[in-house]
This record gives sequence, structure tokens and C-alpha cells, in this order.
Amino acid sequence: MIASMGGNTGAKLARLGIEYELCCDENPEDKPEEYFNTAIVLTDGAKYALNVWTYDFAWTTWLENEEQGFTHGPDLLVSSITRPDLERTARMLIATGALRETWRVHRRRKWQAPPRSSASRVFAMKRRAGMFPMRIELTTGEAYVLSVCSYAYAWSQGPGVRPGASFMVCPDVFVASTEQADLERLANELVAAQSLRKEWRVRPSRKS
Repeated sequence: MIASMGGNTGAKLARLGIEYELCCDENPEDKPEEYFNTAIVLTDGAKYALNVWTYDFAWTTWLENEEQGFTHGPDLLVSSITRPDLERTARMLIATGALRETWRVHRRRKWQAPPRSSASRVFAMKRRAGMFPMRIELTTGEAYVLSVCSYAYAWSQGPGVRPGASFMVCPDVFVASTEQADLERLANELVAAQSLRKEWRVRPSRKS
């Protein structure tokens, strides 16, 4: 789901942890990877963990998964993986309130996938050319909402097409096609593989 920290809370960047630096410290000859994890720690103590890919790595991954038709996205696409540029991106995410609540590190109970079922209804909410939410309703009565966008749109937002573009906050899933039939196939594959995530689940409303 698309959820942010709700605007600038006044907290600032206290520390940025980058996984590839640990790798390179142990093996100085290694080059930074094109995908890695990073931790953003704020001055108020809040901590966010993100999976980051470069645009080039994302494009390679999409080509490899073209036949499948979809790819679970990282949290962030970036054009540069140098520390100064990643710190600049982190500060921009904080200042604009773009840090998602789903990235925040909490102590959570172990997530159990829903019982095997099938998607009874799938529909795109406010479908548009860019990123949009998709709702999946199961035969068990459970519902999930996840964000989706096409490979083509994501690439159009990158530095190859838009010079100066430095990062993109990613959807939950990248897809090759946003046609209804293809979204329904995606939904059933996610259900069959028990890949529906806890943070996508819609909490049932309390009846008065």
C-alpha cells in the first residue's frame, strides 16, 4: 500500500547505513553492488529499512522476468549509489514525507500467509498511466491493496529519459502489462504462491 510518514515531522537524518559498504570494507577490490539494503535512522530514533536498486539493475531484472510478466519491486530506484547522493536522497525523502510506514522497523509478530484460496475479484483503483493501487479480494473474504506500475512507466521516470532524475519510490509490484486480464493473472499467481504481504492486507472495518 502507498503510505508515507505524513509530511515532515521535524526529524532529520542522523545516520545512513549502506550494506554494500560492509562488503567493500571486507574486500576492498569489490565494486559496489547494483542492489543493496540501506537503513535510514532519524534524529528522533525512528529507523527505516529499504531495499535499493539502480535503474540499470532494475532494467536487467525486468528483461529477465519479461515472460513471467511481473517483478516484486525494491523500495527505491536510484541513479547513483555514492554515499553523498544516497544521503541527499534520504534527506529529500524525509523532507517531503515520502518515507513509507511500511519501511519502518518495528518488532512484529511472525506473519502467517492467508489460507490457500483464489482471487474472487481484482480491480485497479484509480487506474492511470503511472503508479496506481490494485485491490485483490479473496474467496475467504480477505482483501489486499498493493501499488502497481508498469516497467515502461518506471523507466520513463529514470535518468535515461529524464536527465537529472535521481530516484523513484517504487510500487509493490512492477508489471509488464496493466490490462485487466494480466492483473487478474498476477493476482492469482500471488495468491497461489502465498506472496501476499501482511502490509497489503486491508483491516476489516468495525461494525457499530
